[in-house]
Amino acid sequence: RKLGSIASGLYASPGYLARAGRPRRVRDIESHDAVTVRAMKDAPWRLRKGDESVEVRPRIVAVGDDFSFVRAAASAGMGLAILPPLFATPLVDAGSLVPLLQKWATPHGSLSVVWPRSRFMAPRVRAFLDMLPANLEEVARF
Repeated sequence: RKLGSIASGLYASPGYLARAGRPRRVRDIESHDAVTVRAMKDAPWRLRKGDESVEVRPRIVAVGDDFSFVRAAASAGMGLAILPPLFATPLVDAGSLVPLLQKWATPHGSLSVVWPRSRFMAPRVRAFLDMLPANLEEVARF
């Protein structure tokens, strides 16, 4: 089930920025350490600002299987991270992450929930799927 479209932004911890410096231009990303999800570990980071598009390749220092890992690694000071706002906002509000180059974002992607097909769906799974779209931000806090 498609939940919507989402663009991700660039984030880092205050500790990482104090140690490595803050990227001022999008090309500066290439001189920084970064953490990412396994599916993106060999791909360039594609960022857009209006009609302008650029690909950059930071130094990938840690790879995880999901955005929860990337969020934790970035907030621990391991490097820059591309995160959907719904994952980053709670840590930005807490002061653990800082948004960077805010005019730049990834191209919009689809946000979907996927589950195995079966003839019987447990009522609690159906209830979760029904409440998910309206409570997506709250679910992402976990």
